[in-house]
Amino acid sequence: MAARYPVVALAGTLFLAACTSEIPLAQPDFPTPTQPRMMAAYHWEQLAENVTAQFTQQLGPTEQRIYVAPAEPTTPFSEAFHGFLTEALHQQGIVASEPEDDVMVMTYDVHAAVGHRGDLRHTDLIVSTQVIDAGDILFKSSDIFYVNAADMANYMPPPPQPVIETRPRLVRLGR
Repeated sequence: MAARYPVVALAGTLFLAACTSEIPLAQPDFPTPTQPRMMAAYHWEQLAENVTAQFTQQLGPTEQRIYVAPAEPTTPFSEAFHGFLTEALHQQGIVASEPEDDVMVMTYDVHAAVGHRGDLRHTDLIVSTQVIDAGDILFKSSDIFYVNAADMANYMPPPPQPVIETRPRLVRLGR
């Protein structure tokens, strides 16, 4: 019976030591900011106007022309956004041009991020725009939006379909 008490005492000491030691705790999630939802072509136009306003505010007035490069792959969003960017640049007094050696180049990329939280699925759209002049990045902007999963075909091309190889089979017909 006496041999049992040291084991109990040791177990109790280890338990108390574990309770008082500093154990790293999981940090809470990042605070959830208010994030706009991209739901209509009007929002595409608003994004183009915001991007060009940020660009002209950062760089100031410029006489230099700019070429808006079309995004690949082509989607309904990329086609419309290209036109909205060109129009918004004109409204800011910047001449949109064809590709030439002495013009700035505006490019934009679209990326989707799909996440799950429990049974809920959410889709974020990241639209990154940049302006390059002679290899220097003069302007860079990234905007994040919630997008309805059903609307993703407007922003991203459908995934490639798997190729299923078939081999011809010789089938014998009965006599």
